[in-house]
Amino acid sequence: MSWFSRRRRGNAGNASAAVEHVDPPLAPVEEVVRQGVMIAEVSVRMAAKNFIIMNAMGDQASYDEAAVMRAVREELASIADEKHEDAERVQAARTKGHGKFAAWVRHGDAVFDEPEVPTRRQEVYELLAAQLNRLREDDDYVRATAEEARQDAWLELSRSFENMLKGDPLRRNVDADYWNKRDVRIQYLIDKDLAKLARKQQKKL
Repeated sequence: MSWFSRRRRGNAGNASAAVEHVDPPLAPVEEVVRQGVMIAEVSVRMAAKNFIIMNAMGDQASYDEAAVMRAVREELASIADEKHEDAERVQAARTKGHGKFAAWVRHGDAVFDEPEVPTRRQEVYELLAAQLNRLREDDDYVRATAEEARQDAWLELSRSFENMLKGDPLRRNVDADYWNKRDVRIQYLIDKDLAKLARKQQKKL
């Protein structure tokens, strides 16, 4: 989406020497922040999901909600810190004062020729960082996000086991109701593996 108006010139032979094109107004800052939070939430859930999967593949024998909640908070804090740093960089660019063409350029962003654009961008980053920090302190939100990540991890593990069973005909049950009961069977395999891990941990103690 363009952040500033452009003037489009017609052909030399055209009776209209210039055609004014005005872009639609910018979305409210609150809406941009809301969308930014939604994008951050996807990243947080993915990080928490990967944390759960790595623990399941390692020495952790059971789901640890407290540990996953810590992972959620850490990812929220990491993104909030990043947005705060972005806001500081915008402020630094504005302070240097490159005249009308002062701009904030990051990850291929265009250079904007409207002075209010860097100010708006800084405001968005600051509000986004503040909102993510508020969510980090919200126990109900963090717990709900951890549960969503657990469900995502379960789905991914289920699919992995299903693909493994499909790829090994010697391990596939030939009963007609096999695929109707596949979720139960997959759960049994996971429970069995987790029980095995638990026994190993007890032997180490």
